[in-house]
Amino acid sequence: KKQGFALDRGENEKDVRCIAAPIRNFQGKIIAAVSISGPAFRIDVNTRNNQKEALLEISKKISKRLGYKEKSQREEKKEVKTIEKFSKV
Repeated sequence: KKQGFALDRGENEKDVRCIAAPIRNFQGKIIAAVSISGPAFRIDVNTRNNQKEALLEISKKISKRLGYKEKSQREEKKEVKTIEKFSKV
């Protein structure tokens, strides 16, 4: 969750790798995902970061077209503090 993407390092299929990123709607809810999959030799440690960054950029563009607006880190921290405050009650 915190990193903003999912990575399959062959847990399902030994020689297949997958990277996925969420697509959010105008309410910020995850409604879909975009992913790339391929043989391990094409999605390896050396290429994975570039592929991940491209995928995250694409997912952000799609989300933006659906009305999603990213919260600033300040808003997120404030929201977490509020949730923590009320969860103790």
